[in-house]
Amino acid sequence: MRSPLTQPLPLAGERSLIVAGLLLAMSSPAFADPLSGAALYGDVQRYDAFGPHRYGSPGAERALAWIAGELENAGLKVSSQRFSLARQYSKPRPCRSTARLAR
Repeated sequence: MRSPLTQPLPLAGERSLIVAGLLLAMSSPAFADPLSGAALYGDVQRYDAFGPHRYGSPGAERALAWIAGELENAGLKVSSQRFSLARQYSKPRPCRSTARLAR
């Protein structure tokens, strides 16, 4: 029996097929760089699409749910805690919001 070092090399066609398969696999979204400029810009666009993000607003709730989902997909445990905010910016009206914490 031959050792792995003395095995014949694959034919040129087989090597091309192997390389093409590896390139195809590496180009899938699973291998995309999440910190690339395009990926980060996509995240900003998605965040912006939730609408205004004032505390307690539907846009803020959607954004928080999205961020929590992203953290959970990364394997983190996410919890939330409700709190009241006496005022936001210069408007003196009470607001309610959810803070999500990753652990």
